[in-house]
Amino acid sequence: MKTFYLSAILSLVVLAASAQTCTPTVSIAIADSSDLNVYCDPLVSSMIYIYQTTNEGTSPYYRWYYNDSLCADSVGVFRYVGFVGENDTIYAEMTSSDPCANGTTVRSNIFILHGHSPRVLSGETSQRPACQSTQITYYITSVNADTMQLVADHYYGKRLSPAGTWSNPRVDTIVANSMPGDILHPYVRAWNYSYTCFSLFGIDTALYVLEISPPVQHLCMVSIDSDSHSPQVIWEKANKNATDSFFIYRAQTPDSAYSLVAAMDKDSLSAWTDMNALSDSFSYRYKISLLDTCGNYSVLSPFIQTLYLIPTGNGNFSWIPYTIEDDTTGLIYQLYRDSAALGQWQLIQTIPTGQTTASDPQFVDYHTASYRLEAQLPYSCHATRSGSYIESNILEHPYLSSGISDVHDADGLSVSPDPFSDRLTVHFSEGGITLMCIYDMAGRLVYSFENPQSKISINSTDWKSGIYLLRLSGSHTARTTKIVKE
Repeated sequence: MKTFYLSAILSLVVLAASAQTCTPTVSIAIADSSDLNVYCDPLVSSMIYIYQTTNEGTSPYYRWYYNDSLCADSVGVFRYVGFVGENDTIYAEMTSSDPCANGTTVRSNIFILHGHSPRVLSGETSQRPACQSTQITYYITSVNADTMQLVADHYYGKRLSPAGTWSNPRVDTIVANSMPGDILHPYVRAWNYSYTCFSLFGIDTALYVLEISPPVQHLCMVSIDSDSHSPQVIWEKANKNATDSFFIYRAQTPDSAYSLVAAMDKDSLSAWTDMNALSDSFSYRYKISLLDTCGNYSVLSPFIQTLYLIPTGNGNFSWIPYTIEDDTTGLIYQLYRDSAALGQWQLIQTIPTGQTTASDPQFVDYHTASYRLEAQLPYSCHATRSGSYIESNILEHPYLSSGISDVHDADGLSVSPDPFSDRLTVHFSEGGITLMCIYDMAGRLVYSFENPQSKISINSTDWKSGIYLLRLSGSHTARTTKIVKE
């Protein structure tokens, strides 16, 4: 009886031992790397993943997943070959062969990969000649790039106008694995090129467009010639040896297209007087370009707008400021009076920067006087013919001509309603009107219309309340009228 009892106890112990369970585990790591999850090395073509396990048994079964996709079945080390992206993931699954695990399948930790993405920073050339006849060296700057690929389209020929396309282009495409310092084909006139840099963690491409053009020819100044009363355009020659000729362009209002008005040989004086401009009636904008000896046009220069003086009545004056495109330099203006219209100009008032109005307190004493504005040129200019002062148009005898009239006194001109609010209608009976402009009292143009009809309706909703100057101009007439918005 005691023997049977002991045997039963031993049987229970054996059964308990056979029912014991174990939990398998698996984790992964990258082999032979001090920075296990970061790769940006041109010599690395594959990555080795190893596992660490417990309770795997003598013949465990593994599956490897890359970005949640099954990519390998293995009982050993897994090797992944290919480009690796930022935040790519890898993990393993193991089915244990240990008797105590009963074929349990477990998943490892998720391994997240972080790469140093490549970047193309800049592309540049060693020179930008007007007439290129030798090879040009181009450089590229990049970071974290294992390899570089250059794709370049070369355009040969010339541009037919400053804003035109290249004539008769011949396109050559170069595709090359390259590092900085590529030497390209000679006689290139334009080049579209892209650099692509590769690393195990990504691809980056930058596109650059380079046109080998003549240097931009800038204007020095545009002043009103006191003898001819016409705008005089003055420039400093940028590259005379490589220049064939210069071209002057003019626009009448800010919204007008620029028209070619003059062509000058490279050996001419760097000044031109626009005898066809009506500087007593308008403010003009001018630009310049050059044609090089290879037949290429430079782009149009920044514009310069002429200084335009406007009488506002009773010895008061306003003006459209002298403007250089993209230049915020403020000018100090000076109002001059020629008391007897004999060319003897006397300084009346110096106007601080930013102000566009002035007055002559003795206006009633000079019935035959003329007026003009001057400003000092804000930079030096070494043209073959130049001056240092910018001059406006000349107002001859504004006292006698009254300079400005109220609407009801202007023959053939009416504005309704008077005063106006959100809309005004302008009606005039005179013929030959080529331009209508409306200025605020600071001399800023708020509205312009070329070749207006005899009746025009204008939306003035966005205008501020106050006094405005309505100016009608034509080939034989110019009239300034005061209008008021409530």
